[in-house]
Amino acid sequence: MTTLGELREEYGWGAIRKMEQIAYANRHLDFPFYIIMGAKADPHLKGSIVNGQYCSGGLQEHWVVSNLRPPKVLGLLVWYVDNKLGKCELVEELSLPPDIPLDPSLLSDRSEDQFHGVMQQGKNNNVLVS
Repeated sequence: MTTLGELREEYGWGAIRKMEQIAYANRHLDFPFYIIMGAKADPHLKGSIVNGQYCSGGLQEHWVVSNLRPPKVLGLLVWYVDNKLGKCELVEELSLPPDIPLDPSLLSDRSEDQFHGVMQQGKNNNVLVS
């Protein structure tokens, strides 16, 4: 059986490929828009293991294209696309947490760069796996 940690990088790159497909499908739009990806646990998807523990369900993705800037919500990935400017970028301040594969050189190990509110928000929303 495969664990979630083994699939993390593959799943992350899959999300990026899906975002690119959506951006390409909307290349005709002449106004800026956001591509929003969220995922939630789905009890009907059996057989997942997280941190070595069996879970009753897996993850179900939800994708939305919107011309409105979304609010900060834990667990979203948000990209901003402007076809006129040829711009497609991850909106880090709206992507909590940014759960995509990142080059280690982009990550900081300095404590002052950590955002401690994400953990508390996850606890408050009861969305963390312990």
